Amino acid sequence: MEECSGMIGENNFLFYNRGRLFINSRVGCLAGCSYCYLDKIGIPKGKVTKQTYADDIIRAIEKNSKTIWRPRNTFVSFGCYSDPWDDYSKHHTKKIMMFLDRLGYKATLSTKQPVNLVDLNGLHSLKKKNFYFLISIPFAKEISKMEKGTGSLHERINSVKVLHQNGFNVAIYIKPFFEKKTAKSLPEIINVLQCIHVPVILGRSFVSSFDEKGSKAIISNSHTLVESESKEYFKIKSILEEYTKVYENSFQVFGD
Repeated sequence: MEECSGMIGENNFLFYNRGRLFINSRVGCLAGCSYCYLDKIGIPKGKVTKQTYADDIIRAIEKNSKTIWRPRNTFVSFGCYSDPWDDYSKHHTKKIMMFLDRLGYKATLSTKQPVNLVDLNGLHSLKKKNFYFLISIPFAKEISKMEKGTGSLHERINSVKVLHQNGFNVAIYIKPFFEKKTAKSLPEIINVLQCIHVPVILGRSFVSSFDEKGSKAIISNSHTLVESESKEYFKIKSILEEYTKVYENSFQVFGD
């Protein structure tokens, strides 16, 4: 991943980087993930500093969709400064999803919050090939301790089932990758894969030291974290590939 450039405006609700458009209806997250990187880029952990409305984001996309952000060569990702499925963002995210669908964009949505059947009302008309829900399960054993204010493991597994059973594209999102914690969670993840055939996105682990060697992670214009590699990562990737397709980046789920 490369350093983000070309941020739109000063509010961080939208930014574009070489074919990827990131959308946030909020800047900041109320959850209490112990490994959250937001405070390293100037956004207080556990707080929302700004929020906007779907219509404002839609207008900005309309303005640029025929020039910079063309649907045929732009992948959309919901979130990075927020969870796009929290109580505030969910309504706005759904409205933006419907708009993007009409224009033919491909988009992914990563969340740690529960996705219930009632949440999907109004979305069944979406062109399923254009959207993927990514249910975050970076580890299973310590969610209540390390990801306070988010959905439980049971709720996240149920989200995968609900989405899959109702015809929506869904993948298990393991990012960031924690060597020991992710390894210990493999039995739970494999159990899900044996019941429901969905792909896995296995991201690299974020390293907070800005000067450590590694590929740059997209965070913001002025700050980057790096993604490290480890033998354990490739070992776990190989194990998961025995059960399903495994991707390193979310946009790879759409294929070529």
